[in-house]
Amino acid sequence: MKRKFDAENALNIEEKLSCEECRARLAIIDKMIDNGGVVCLDEVESIPSDMMKSLAEKKVISVCEGKVIYAYPVSGLKIMHNVKLHKGDSFYAMCAVDSLGAAFTLGKDVTIDSRCAVCGEPIHIEIRDGNLSHILRRDSVSPTWI
Repeated sequence: MKRKFDAENALNIEEKLSCEECRARLAIIDKMIDNGGVVCLDEVESIPSDMMKSLAEKKVISVCEGKVIYAYPVSGLKIMHNVKLHKGDSFYAMCAVDSLGAAFTLGKDVTIDSRCAVCGEPIHIEIRDGNLSHILRRDSVSPTWI
């Protein structure tokens, strides 16, 4: 069944959040990157539970069995979109678009290593100073990943 495009859901995530929620989201993201994966709720206990509930209801984070599994754009699970930050930290992004958007969410240069969802070929992308600076892909004919 085809779903119609819903512009309301296409908003930038930060447009859905208060300033406090934006700061909380970034704190969770930082903790996930530091941990290299999921974050236990007790590791972010400084964030009020009502704010965590609001972030979950707005689908900005996902909490399962006392752990934050994702905080857009960061996935606590190892999936194919690996994002490396300039200082050497790395994380997995929820999807290809989120890996590209991570440079802007975090305000940092990123290197993305992933695979084409269709053919499985490796893809390497670098974003520097907010600009796409390098793309390496064997098959440049079909733009399936970007």
